[in-house]
Amino acid sequence: MRSDVVAAHADATRLDIHELVRILNENVGTTVVQAMTGTKDRGQPARWARPDGPEPRLKTVNQLRLG
Repeated sequence: MRSDVVAAHADATRLDIHELVRILNENVGTTVVQAMTGTKDRGQPARWARPDGPEPRLKTVNQLRLG
């Protein structure tokens, strides 16, 4: 079990942020991603997940990687 957690953390720190958000959106839903980051815009997690989408701010990136 511990190795799974370590592997998941390693993946989260290496993944492109857009890919990470896409995975989070698929697994926990955009509403949870929105709550994790504190954004008020319901559509923002979907935009972050697009390969050509906007880059989240550094604070938001850190929250997403921790998620």
